[in-house]
Amino acid sequence: MHAIVFAALLSVEIATPQRSTISQSQIEAFCNGKSNLACTIFDETTIACDCIERAGTWGTQTRLRTVPRMYLTSPHWMRHEGLHIADMLYSFRAYANETDAATFASRGECESHALEAIRRFPEALREFQRATTLLRDGR
Repeated sequence: MHAIVFAALLSVEIATPQRSTISQSQIEAFCNGKSNLACTIFDETTIACDCIERAGTWGTQTRLRTVPRMYLTSPHWMRHEGLHIADMLYSFRAYANETDAATFASRGECESHALEAIRRFPEALREFQRATTLLRDGR
């Protein structure tokens, strides 16, 4: 039981956010024109899907990792940006759990599923970012 919980906790890793307080004149460049107050960029986001056999069936073990970089015009925005990170953590966990919920009769079927999950991830990542921006920023 403990090993299963431990493995589930490792499926998503969000590194400690790197924070930079920058001037108002710099913020739009760092935030790709999407904010003039603060933003969090999720750099180095990676996905890995391995196929493993459990009790005669095959399934994926998905791992997601990202490094959030906060760019702030004031430390006041750190809490708000932390909410975006929490939203992304939730979305990453949901993606990993959904991917790993499927079971397959063969390794080949599992590998096809894993490759499809990896192929779809960049668009899913963009959707996660759009969703948190809409939820927290109203746009």
